[in-house]
Parts: sequence; structure tokens; C-alpha cells
Amino acid sequence: MKRRLLTRGQLAVEIEKMIKQSTRPGSICSEVRVGSIVAIAPDKDGCNWMLEGYIGHSSCAADVEEAAQIVRQDFNLAAA
Repeated sequence: MKRRLLTRGQLAVEIEKMIKQSTRPGSICSEVRVGSIVAIAPDKDGCNWMLEGYIGHSSCAADVEEAAQIVRQDFNLAAA
């Protein structure tokens, strides 16, 4: 499947939306904000970006990682 191209800001929105969809409304993780989206050489699956950190409670790490992995399957970082 071909990935759609998004800007860093658009990728952050997608990840945050995914986190909100997978957590209870009002939960501590529903307020997480994405850290840096970093360009990388395409990995074995063809994804050309990675997420470096987030702003939020440390207990949300698994939710953030899961959301980023899902978004990485569908989107690539557009060239600046």
C-alpha cells in the first residue's frame, strides 16, 4: 500500500487523534502532545519518519507508541 505524504504537523495531529480514539475521554493520556517528528532513511517497511518523545504522563508511553506505529503504516513525511 502506498503511504500518503503529510507534514510534521499533520503527522502529529494524526497521532494525537489516534491516541484520543484509543483512550477514555478525560483520561490522562487523552491530553498527550506529540514531541518531534524526525525524518529518517526509509525503514524495512518504507516509513521515513519516527517519533521522538511526547509531552504527557509517563504512563502513556505504550499508548503513544501504539498510535505512532499505526500512523507509520499509512503515512510518510513529506519533503520540506
